[in-house]
Amino acid sequence: MTEALPEPPAVDPALTEARKTARKRWLTRLAAVLVVTGLAWGVWYLLVARNVVTTDNAVNAQMAQITPLVAGSAKPIAGARYPAGQGRGCPRTVGPG
Repeated sequence: MTEALPEPPAVDPALTEARKTARKRWLTRLAAVLVVTGLAWGVWYLLVARNVVTTDNAVNAQMAQITPLVAGSAKPIAGARYPAGQGRGCPRTVGPG
């Protein structure tokens, strides 16, 4: 039951060094590509993406119907002054007197 384990094959130190050098070269290239990609994305984000407004939940959003407490239609207030840039009919924009 005691079998002799086979000896591991001899490793050539020059081949091992060549593999380490090649691995280091490829990992350095990968790191450089990742850094350049990250910088490109950052520049794109700063120049383009941060100024874009989107709504992701507009399609499947929950909606609630808003109903008035009394029946009838709204009428504008005669003689009311509205601040510049505010449309008529919005009750929160009506100024005093």
